[in-house]
Amino acid sequence: MSCRTSLSVCLFRIRLLVMSNRRRILIGGILLPLLLFLYLVRKNDSIRTTFFKTAPIEWKDERWMPRNQAYPQTCQQTAILPFRVGCPMQCQRARGHTKETMYRMSMDWSFGQPKHFDHLPTYYNKGKNYECPQTLIDNFINASDTIAAQASARIPTIRVKRQQRLHMSLMYMCCLFQNETDHAREIYYDWVVENRPFDFTARFNKLECWKERTNSVTNIIVADETTQVTMMGLYRNLHERFEREGIPVEVPRTDQMPFHITLLGLHLGDGSGNGTPEDDIDPYLGDIYSIVAPVSSRMGDQWAGPGRMHITHDPRPASKAAAHA
Repeated sequence: MSCRTSLSVCLFRIRLLVMSNRRRILIGGILLPLLLFLYLVRKNDSIRTTFFKTAPIEWKDERWMPRNQAYPQTCQQTAILPFRVGCPMQCQRARGHTKETMYRMSMDWSFGQPKHFDHLPTYYNKGKNYECPQTLIDNFINASDTIAAQASARIPTIRVKRQQRLHMSLMYMCCLFQNETDHAREIYYDWVVENRPFDFTARFNKLECWKERTNSVTNIIVADETTQVTMMGLYRNLHERFEREGIPVEVPRTDQMPFHITLLGLHLGDGSGNGTPEDDIDPYLGDIYSIVAPVSSRMGDQWAGPGRMHITHDPRPASKAAAHA
């Protein structure tokens, strides 16, 4: 049947064709760009921040809010000094046990060893896979090289301690008696099994120098506030597990450094924290800050690239407890 024989059928076919073209225009011209935009927003935090107002992060329980005081225009420090991986030099629990050695332990997410990244991009010394963007690896190495070179040039007596393992710690335990360390390790492993699978994202948005001892500074890549809240929720769950099991948490994470990736350390003298008055690093904190701050500004929140870093592998406890240094 043709349009010559039936005008009504011809008009009906034309109407169907027009409606079909309208659908194509609607899908191709409006819906597809919209879907593409929503995909990019989901993948890119900077686009999301530009087009949408982000609600402030709320800490649900004040007990788990960070309590460190901010020090503007200089290196930061925790309330406890000397300070090493979350532990005071002298533990309150050690009173009356002066001859007994106290121990510390930790649990972290490992992202590999920088010196192996060129030929082992998805492997670390325990033989487990992890997800670590190449961008983070490159920026980590470049920032470490920059700070080491500038600090050595500006402070000739400074010593640089390179970070051998790229990682983000969840928990630092300290002031443990030796007979408590095995139980603590069992709690770590049980908690990991009970909380699998781990699946969260992280973003790092600034570099800070932190005075760790009287003669040393640690430079850390700090996680953004969204990541801080996520990590503190995981930490709280583990902290409360230790409390239920009767293992005391002498220094809670709220009194320690924010969640971070350690970049490198700078120290005077032997780095033990027991140096001479000439090894006091306080006079150099302004110099160190002036080296670190431009690197932080240049990197912004792009340490791991434009998106958030996806973490799905297990954290792991230290293979053995270490005596307090």
